[in-house]
Amino acid sequence: MRPKPTIQEKALDLLSRRSLTRGELKAKLLQRGYRSGEIEPQLDHYEDLGFLNDGVLAMDYTKYTLESRPMSRRMLKYELKKRLFPEEIIEMAVEAVFAETSDREMAERAYRLEAKHSKDRKKIYNRLLRLGFDYEVVSEVMTGK
Repeated sequence: MRPKPTIQEKALDLLSRRSLTRGELKAKLLQRGYRSGEIEPQLDHYEDLGFLNDGVLAMDYTKYTLESRPMSRRMLKYELKKRLFPEEIIEMAVEAVFAETSDREMAERAYRLEAKHSKDRKKIYNRLLRLGFDYEVVSEVMTGK
């Protein structure tokens, strides 16, 4: 039987697979049986080395996500929370991205993307609502007002 990898080995293994938030890495290490007291110093060390940078990751993730899947400000916040970003970083990233665009513009992009795949207006309408856009915005986009 192989011995349990050290926390350093496991953390680096996890980080080598994909970029993780500090919260995600902590959760994964806790799941694997490492103690919180030994995790925190390791996370601080990886932050100092630049292996963990929630601010940069949040901006990259936000821009990539919105390019491939336009969504509302509300839905974007939800997606970032699922990735365990700290609240202040979520606010910073969302405000930075939505300073360049509005929910209305994002809804129009989502509408154009959905219209390529479906001609059923009811399905498109419901999809835009599931992406977190307000009823008013969706109705305006759907009617072209």
